[in-house]
Amino acid sequence: NYQPLKYGATRLYLEDKDMDIFQQTKIQPSQYSSKHYNHTSRGTIIMSETKGSNKLYEISGKLEDLNNLLEQLEDAIIPDELTEVYQELLAEIDKTKADFYDKIDNILALIQSRKKWMQIRKEECDRLQNLIKKDENTIKLLNEYLLRHLEAQEVKKLRTKRFNLTVANNGGKLPLWIDSKLAPQELPKKYQSVTIEINKKAIREALEAGEKLKFAGFSERGKHLRIK
Repeated sequence: NYQPLKYGATRLYLEDKDMDIFQQTKIQPSQYSSKHYNHTSRGTIIMSETKGSNKLYEISGKLEDLNNLLEQLEDAIIPDELTEVYQELLAEIDKTKADFYDKIDNILALIQSRKKWMQIRKEECDRLQNLIKKDENTIKLLNEYLLRHLEAQEVKKLRTKRFNLTVANNGGKLPLWIDSKLAPQELPKKYQSVTIEINKKAIREALEAGEKLKFAGFSERGKHLRIK
């Protein structure tokens, strides 16, 4: 039985090198009709109209319930209740060694799935941020050119079929200009601001050289999970 890829109305862009994900989840691209996927220069676009939880690795048992609860969260902060559910799951006594391995395998599958979706969402966020910036630049350009054109025509107000337009003065404080040829240190000191920051590089170098500092020192390295 093949498990469909679920992620609502999201477009998932997968490069060719990522197609092994489908093998790991027993998903075959040939299962989808032409409306579900097509090939482009960016890779394979998988389209699904199935609503449900986001998962690239098959997850079962209580971990799937936990994943579904995570999907329902609207805030980025994980509530204490869900943290407690996860801790209770880890603390459960497994009947056999196989049960223990299955539980860890499911947790790792959830971690790897979240990593993949984080990458996909970051790329989508970058794409949307780029579109937002393009919209901002377009609006600025259109406004500036239209304002100059209207001022040249000495038009202060006009009415079109859909809009009322007024050439208005900006409010707020008067715009400030500063000679861009001057470096900040060339200005009188009363017009400078100084920011003091901790020089971590100098502190590290002093500690590595054997110097004893009352206000700083090295702490132990942390640990991490390496998943292959």
